[in-house]
Amino acid sequence: MNNTKAVIAVLVHVALIVFVVLAIWPALKSGDTDRYHTKTAGVVIQPVVEEIDVPAMTETIDIVTEEVEMPVDVEVVTEQVEVVEAAMEEVVEPVASADKPVMGGGQVHIVTAQGLKYEPLVTVIAIGDTVAWENMSSHDTQAIEGLVPGGSERWHSSMGENFQRTFTQEGIYIYKCTPHWGAAMGGVIIVGNPVNLEAIKAATAKGAAKRLVKKAIKAAEEMPEAEDSGATAEVMEVVTEQVEVAEAVVDEVATEAVAVEAAVAEEVVVEEVVVEEVVVEEVVVEEVVVEEVVAEEVVAEVAAVATPATGGGQVHIVTAQGLKYEPLVTVIALGDTVAWENMSSHDTQAIEGLVPEGSERWHSSMGENYQRTFTQEGIYIFKCTPHWGAAMGGVIIVGNPVNLEAIKAATVKGAAKRLVKKAIKAAEAM
Repeated sequence: MNNTKAVIAVLVHVALIVFVVLAIWPALKSGDTDRYHTKTAGVVIQPVVEEIDVPAMTETIDIVTEEVEMPVDVEVVTEQVEVVEAAMEEVVEPVASADKPVMGGGQVHIVTAQGLKYEPLVTVIAIGDTVAWENMSSHDTQAIEGLVPGGSERWHSSMGENFQRTFTQEGIYIYKCTPHWGAAMGGVIIVGNPVNLEAIKAATAKGAAKRLVKKAIKAAEEMPEAEDSGATAEVMEVVTEQVEVAEAVVDEVATEAVAVEAAVAEEVVVEEVVVEEVVVEEVVVEEVVVEEVVAEEVVAEVAAVATPATGGGQVHIVTAQGLKYEPLVTVIALGDTVAWENMSSHDTQAIEGLVPEGSERWHSSMGENYQRTFTQEGIYIFKCTPHWGAAMGGVIIVGNPVNLEAIKAATVKGAAKRLVKKAIKAAEAM
């Protein structure tokens, strides 16, 4: 009896196994071999299987299998493609800006008043740059009407002001020093493209203005054409570097995005442009003797000397500032030295009859920073030879003014008479 029950139990189990196999066999056969371990973009997908209850051997067993489809994960690829596009835009932007008018980076260009000239005579700048006039103690700067771009603002600085101006409009600007315009003191500024070149050529100018117009035309015509200007070597180096970075990113994207069928490619062609330097001819201002006497501006510095004494070799500085010597009157002791400085377009010469009798008269070379030690007492009156017509001169009193009466009795006129009066006033105040 027991054996019969055991056989029946085995048969039931075998029948159950056969039934289960027959039930799931169509599903196994119709699905592909990779149904339960599908790899998509590197992700392992597990099937979702619902549990089934087997209440009895006679019930039909249904196995429900849901297949989960995962979309292709391309977030990393998309992000890197955007990086490439941004890099491409950065490369294109510097090249495109090279075709636009050059805007300066706020650079400051120095123009120095040296004697009766501005150095440099011609200054070439970019839009947005600034020109700063320095050493302007006896000068000003004024735009000349009709010799600046149309619609631009004309400037006129104060006398003695170290003036600055930022230029935001292209074109040629010609300016002058008002008190020394008779000595042809002026200059030229070219901002960006000389857009008013034809107007400058057509201008009716004479004398000093005509000379500056010629210099402006020559400098403008020597400038490179607009299409020849653009990206500098520094910009080209940056562009090349950015192209290399973009290419490296593209290679990385191509490696990681094997599953992506569409590729994004953009070719950037960079045309190298060479900037030629503008060579501005250095111009030396001709020395002009001004016949009329400029209104005097006297700065007297009188130092009292208690008793005649031999100095300890002290050096006293006299500086040429425009058309005057500073100080106008210098009082020193025996054995002291006077040093003339900033003499680029000046000299110093003792005036005959206005120095102590028996003393040696001096005459320095043009442009020489000259020194002289004084070993004889008395009043010495000197002049700047090329600018004597503009009353440029000075007075030196060494020790006691022993020749004061001779100075008072001197027959002088014009600029010499003015200096004699200053010498007498300083000597009598000692």
